[in-house]
Amino acid sequence: MIVAFASFLCPNSSLCPSPKYLHIFRDCRSVCTYDLSQFVYEWLLSSIKKFKDSTKVASKRSVTFGGCHSAFAVSYLDHLNFGLHSISDAKPWILAWRGNKVKQFAELDKNNSRSYGKRPLKRACTSFNF
Repeated sequence: MIVAFASFLCPNSSLCPSPKYLHIFRDCRSVCTYDLSQFVYEWLLSSIKKFKDSTKVASKRSVTFGGCHSAFAVSYLDHLNFGLHSISDAKPWILAWRGNKVKQFAELDKNNSRSYGKRPLKRACTSFNF
């Protein structure tokens, strides 16, 4: 699980896992009761704030962006209208995006090799539910 956190769910700019989430694993029996989705969501929001703050500092040449980038891709794709191509109504909704579904539906949204945005939105969305 630590590898999943360090490389996918809560990545950071370091090659080492962050000590900020290692407390979750102190008691392995209680990991299943911990709200991991909330933790990943808060990590993502914190990463956005850090990124935004670091881009304001002119002296920073290299700025990294942590957090679960896949959450953005899935949330974006989930709000697009793919017409006859549809995603199952699995609960929780993230289950519908397993396997190669993200890549498959991202291809349907491509304008060209470097641009996305071909598909219209399903509805006007004011917030994203991760």
